[in-house]
Amino acid sequence: MRFPRRSTELGPRSGGRAIARRARELADAGKERSALVRAFTAYELLSEDCPTPTPFATADAFVDCSSAFTTFGNHGMAFRCLTGAIEEVGRVREDEPENGLAHARFGVLGYAAYTSGLAGGLAPAALVDVLEFTVKALTTGLELGFAEPETLVEAVKALADSYEETGRLGDAAAVRRVAEGMAELG
Repeated sequence: MRFPRRSTELGPRSGGRAIARRARELADAGKERSALVRAFTAYELLSEDCPTPTPFATADAFVDCSSAFTTFGNHGMAFRCLTGAIEEVGRVREDEPENGLAHARFGVLGYAAYTSGLAGGLAPAALVDVLEFTVKALTTGLELGFAEPETLVEAVKALADSYEETGRLGDAAAVRRVAEGMAELG
């Protein structure tokens, strides 16, 4: 019996997605060494500069890698994985500005990258740019009916805190008022 060959057109990202999924499963099972080896391998494959016909699936694979790294405390690599996911979804967002799901996913990934960066020891002031694009993307996603208001409120509050830490008190007060108004509207 002959087995069909896999298409050579799939490229490294397809294999990276499968390995990332397995890394997450192993991390959930507590198998640190196996999970981390697979997560690093998947990250390398997913990071290769090649076009992908399924950017959301590739972004999900980066998130799987991030989850595996986070499980074992490697927040630096988790942040890098989330950045890769943001790049994938960002391409869709740029190509299809009316795609509310892309804006919402971009914002949610941005907020996840912010929290991962904080856990990894980055100063909130260093993550102001991440929060700014997160809030903008979530706002657009909310307007198009795809983002969750609670996530946006959390991101706006974190942005206000970051502005305070960097000495931008006027911006912080304005953003905090927006967050309070959004929280009241629910």
